[in-house]
Amino acid sequence: VGKGHPLQDVAYALTTSLDAELLDEMDYFVDSYTCCLEMALANKKNMDIDIKEMRLEYDLIWLDYVRVIVTGLWKNLDPERMKRYQNTVGPSMINRSFDHVKFITKRAHHLLFENRDIADKLRLIEIEMD
Repeated sequence: VGKGHPLQDVAYALTTSLDAELLDEMDYFVDSYTCCLEMALANKKNMDIDIKEMRLEYDLIWLDYVRVIVTGLWKNLDPERMKRYQNTVGPSMINRSFDHVKFITKRAHHLLFENRDIADKLRLIEIEMD
């Protein structure tokens, strides 16, 4: 059993694999996943998981993955490289689709500067770290 948040793999898979026209449906896919998870765990004993809180944490997990993308994976990203990898199997969509670059930056901006719940959670995390 791996360690880490259960939605880390979901954030990675959706961000790197969705076709551009499906990116705006990311929240729908996450909501569907957590709903199915909740149903699957409903009859399990000793499962102390708050699915609603887990869903709220997804945006923070996604932002952490975006930190990895921006500071590492996009370090050498340029239009020529994106075009070269556009139809290649292997490099994830975040490295070969300008629509993914736009989606990631717009969603990150929204979460960091326009989403009150995320701002409050980030403030709590900052307080805990002090």
